[in-house]
Amino acid sequence: MMYNIHRMKRTQLYLDDDLAKILSTVSRQRCTTVSELVRECIRDKFGRKQKVDKVTLAREVAGIWKKRRDIGGHEPVVQQIGTLIEEHAELFWTPVSTEIFAGVRKDEEEAVANLFVLLESLPMTPAVGRKAGQYLKSYAKSHGVQLGDALIAACASTERFSLWTLNRKHYPMKDLSFYS
Repeated sequence: MMYNIHRMKRTQLYLDDDLAKILSTVSRQRCTTVSELVRECIRDKFGRKQKVDKVTLAREVAGIWKKRRDIGGHEPVVQQIGTLIEEHAELFWTPVSTEIFAGVRKDEEEAVANLFVLLESLPMTPAVGRKAGQYLKSYAKSHGVQLGDALIAACASTERFSLWTLNRKHYPMKDLSFYS
């Protein structure tokens, strides 16, 4: 016997009365749940999850900053992502991607967005927030550590991951390890 098991994430939606009434009526008519109707609408509107060839995507992303003179030292890092994916390494990023997108030029936006398709996102948990607060308390005045860097460092530290960065000076935390 085969089972089709889906991993789902519980969420809560706030709907206007008219939308709730529509969903309720349609769910009774179709003999299905409101949740299934919402999932169906989301699939219709935004499409089904597509399979991504991460190795090919990594190779495409690898050259996005080749012509940039204002940022250096990035090529070995970005090129290594493809190698690590081929080796089935797990790569993670923190949701603090604002720093990267702030420096992206218009013609780089799609490639940079694809970079995040290659990586798994780390959650911002209360433990991460607490650790980031400790980092800010310890290093904001003395080393100029800002919120984004504190959160990135806290994610890496909390998960016991090595941090992969070109700006090690932004991370004076003694308990961090760096990927090299």
